[in-house]
Amino acid sequence: MDVGLVDAAMTAHGTIDMLLVMSHYEGSDLGARFDGYATGVMARSVAHIRHYVVVGAPAFARAMITLSGAVLPVETKTFDLADEAAAWAYLAEAGPAKSRPGES
Repeated sequence: MDVGLVDAAMTAHGTIDMLLVMSHYEGSDLGARFDGYATGVMARSVAHIRHYVVVGAPAFARAMITLSGAVLPVETKTFDLADEAAAWAYLAEAGPAKSRPGES
């Protein structure tokens, strides 16, 4: 994931929807876990992401995504890799993300 792109999108649009396709997931990059900029963007994302949709997540990641959706103000949903089109349709049905009150 391009953290700079996500940061720019949150800055420009206020609230965004995010769809990640994990077709060749090989684990996370340990260096990214200790990157101050990336960590800051991840922390801010809770206030700026409306829908967090993941396609093709392994079972352990699905469980973490479902749990985070239960405790954070972000709507989360997972799809099997074969159902990528359904994930895009899900976001299309939701309509465009809008800035939250107080955001420009």
